[in-house]
Amino acid sequence: MRGLAEALSRRGHDVTVLTTVPLHKIRGADAANVWPEVAHEENVLVVRAKTFALHHPSYLLRGLAILVAPIQMWRALWRHASGKFDAVFIYSPPITLGFVGWLMKRRGAGVLFNVQDIFPQNAVDIGILRNPILIAFFRAIERFSYRHADVVTAHSVSNSEKLRSAHPEIAEKVVVLHNWIDVERFLTRRGKDYRKEFGVEGRFVALFADGASGYSAKTN
Repeated sequence: MRGLAEALSRRGHDVTVLTTVPLHKIRGADAANVWPEVAHEENVLVVRAKTFALHHPSYLLRGLAILVAPIQMWRALWRHASGKFDAVFIYSPPITLGFVGWLMKRRGAGVLFNVQDIFPQNAVDIGILRNPILIAFFRAIERFSYRHADVVTAHSVSNSEKLRSAHPEIAEKVVVLHNWIDVERFLTRRGKDYRKEFGVEGRFVALFADGASGYSAKTN
């Protein structure tokens, strides 16, 4: 998301990033950093909302945090960037941010809803979500979020097909938007012997590269 925001800014757009105060995957000096609620970083206005822990190990507390997060984020945005927006790019999860998209659309903004994880289906598939009432509740939020978006994106062809199959009413506005990366930023480490660096020579290694928001880390 940081790369997208900075690229749009370089093209002359006024960009605002609404994110959360980082509480997850923060290490070293950044763990003690005092994060300002609003700041300009690389010509991008960054608004950090104080939310409950969205990555809490307790699924119950995480679920409650996800439900409250849209209210907390909307309040932060309204305090610091209440002007008119032309377009909004919403990253899901959490699916409940569709409510922020709905509010922005009512104020004239176009809404792109970027689906990374198909929730609640993914939670059902791995057995986290089993209560039929909760499943129906989150499916209603999912339909609401998709219905009020102008474009719904999936990061793969198979996920776009799953969205069209599960929600035929939005089939025409589902498009594939592959995840991106600025390769040039990582070329300085090309040629390093990572197996030796991490002590895994001769071993089979499986790597899961978790893409986190660029504005969850210190940017200077």
